[in-house]
Amino acid sequence: MFKSFGHRISPRELEEVLLRHPAVDDAAVVPVPGPVGLWAPKAYVVPADGHLPGPETARTLLAPACAELPSEEWIKVLEFVPVLPRTASGKVRRAQLRDRRAGEGFPPAPEEPRPTSLP
Repeated sequence: MFKSFGHRISPRELEEVLLRHPAVDDAAVVPVPGPVGLWAPKAYVVPADGHLPGPETARTLLAPACAELPSEEWIKVLEFVPVLPRTASGKVRRAQLRDRRAGEGFPPAPEEPRPTSLP
C-alpha cells in the first residue's frame, strides 16, 4: 500500500485489473515519485503473445482500468517490459522495479548467500 494525494492505493488491486486484459501476460504496479513530491502508480506490463508494446496497446489496457477504478487510483505511467524480475520463489522484486530507470535493464539481483564449506 502507498498513499497518493491522500488516497491509499493497493498495487495488487491495480494489477488484477490489468491482468484481466487479454493483451497482458504479466503485470506489476509500484509507486514512483509523482508531481509535487507525491507518489503515483506506475505499471510494468509484459505484453501477451501477439500484442505489440506501444501507445495503442497502452490505451486499450488503461481504458478498462479507468472505467473500473476511481480516478485517484488510475495508473499514471505504464512501461512495457519483456519480463518482470522475480525471486527464486516467484515473487516480483518490487525494489528492482522502483529502482529501474526507463529504458534500462533491471539491476542485477543480489547474490544469494552461498554456504561455506568447512575444511
